Amino acid sequence: MSRYAVVITGDEGRFSAYAPDLPGCMVTGESLEVIQKNMRVAIAFRLGSMQKEGKEVKEPESLCGYVDVETPPGSKTTRGRTNLKYAVILVRVESGFSAYVPDLPGCMARGGSLDAVKAAIQKRVYEQLVTSHGEGKELEGPQSRCGYVVVNAFKSPTAVTDVSAGFSFLGSEEIPHEHLWWSPSDTQRAQMSTLGVAMQVRLGKPGGQELSMTFVLIPRGSFEMGSPRDEIGRDIRETLHRVELTRSFYLKSFPVTKEEWYAVMGNRPAHFRHAPAQAPIESITWYDAIEFCNKLSEFEGRTPVYKLKDIKRDAHDRIRSATVLPNFKREGYRLPTEAEWEYACRAGTATAIYAGDMTAAEGGACPELDAIAWYAENCSVTYEGASEWVNISQGMIQAGTHPVCQKEPNSWGLYDMLGNVWEWCWDRYEPYATGLVLDPVGSVRGEKRVMRGGAWSTVAKYCRAAKRVKVKPSKRAPILGLRLVLPEPQDV
Repeated sequence: MSRYAVVITGDEGRFSAYAPDLPGCMVTGESLEVIQKNMRVAIAFRLGSMQKEGKEVKEPESLCGYVDVETPPGSKTTRGRTNLKYAVILVRVESGFSAYVPDLPGCMARGGSLDAVKAAIQKRVYEQLVTSHGEGKELEGPQSRCGYVVVNAFKSPTAVTDVSAGFSFLGSEEIPHEHLWWSPSDTQRAQMSTLGVAMQVRLGKPGGQELSMTFVLIPRGSFEMGSPRDEIGRDIRETLHRVELTRSFYLKSFPVTKEEWYAVMGNRPAHFRHAPAQAPIESITWYDAIEFCNKLSEFEGRTPVYKLKDIKRDAHDRIRSATVLPNFKREGYRLPTEAEWEYACRAGTATAIYAGDMTAAEGGACPELDAIAWYAENCSVTYEGASEWVNISQGMIQAGTHPVCQKEPNSWGLYDMLGNVWEWCWDRYEPYATGLVLDPVGSVRGEKRVMRGGAWSTVAKYCRAAKRVKVKPSKRAPILGLRLVLPEPQDV
């Protein structure tokens, strides 16, 4: 038996949960009981799939619990509480334990023992509450719970050591145990497809083959959008502010690839013609991306989100200008908003990149970025037609896009969010607000649209989660690509 830590958020009939040890393993449900059931199936499905694919499956490393923190004197809290109970996730590391608080992005600590890490995380939580109080914010109660799901997932029973040292672990509130066999049955697989963990979309392909696109469910929530003033590589247009996204959504787990583009559009606009078919599509305009969304929606029998008027095309029948009117209530494919993109990229983190803070930004190698992104310092390729590029460490190289999913994903199972190609967002560019914003969609004025994420040709500072760039929607370059959003079904 193996015991997996689980983080649960939500209330009033809308819950979501994820397992920190299994990136992308997420479920939704209308009650805690449904969440328990769905998460067991999701974990068993993930482990069974990994086994069949020959991937190494490790014992879970994360532990979970709670820590009580007194609120700062004079602070306002919901329901007038004087202490708040925060869920904490711990991971064993060589020097002891590392811990973070899901409800407080960037609130992390380390310690050589459970006592030490408990004291450190309590201090960090209190400091963050003091900062919020100093800014005049009402302190909301924690939204996350934590617990365990046990599955019969490994061939040999493995004891999971309980931890104590003052942490209030779930005890009687612990998620009830149920066991599933290692390899999920067909019934379990069928159930899994209805849980909202991921959504598969199949595309036709010349020759009768099929392509499959995977979408990961991104739970609704709030986060600090932008960057703190001391972040390395920061831009003044990244004013830190609070954003709340009130609806969950599905986000494609990697950028649209060349082969996916061809399967839908039937043309090949990519500059890197000899790059692998699994490399991101590039050299597409914002208008191209909008048209792709609509065509894919029609292909799948969905109502397109975008209505195009006053269309003008070039000699290659590509849109060079148009009036685009969105209807976000429709079920078709669309581009992410800028806020959705950054929220998904961060996946609960508050650092410059989802792998942590960066030690280099202006040029040269950035070790923290190397593991998760293709950027100027690691972008060399060998295929024909690559670009000549100069980087700090190697000088003149042949460079270009790389196949997707070769770098490490973030904790929500999203690949290539940083580097490889910039990704178009829906929004027109506008300066950020300074207060809380709900579901922002950008300005209604102006021409330039926002793109996010950096590309194979950019130095590290352009590959930060907060970096935003504005570009004319008619711009075409071998660094511009896209990623898709699907709305969460109404009955999920």
